[in-house]
Amino acid sequence: MKSVVRKLFINFEKEEKWLNDMTAKGLNFVDYSFARYLFKEGTAGGQ
Repeated sequence: MKSVVRKLFINFEKEEKWLNDMTAKGLNFVDYSFARYLFKEGTAGGQ
């Protein structure tokens, strides 16, 4: 299953932490377009 999250970051460190947190929850980053992140469900930790 795919999920779309719309979020705008100015601070790259916060963006990186958020992406790592999403991966830890089992949502693996797939694609990015201006303020739109596409995730695909997988296993926690991105494996």
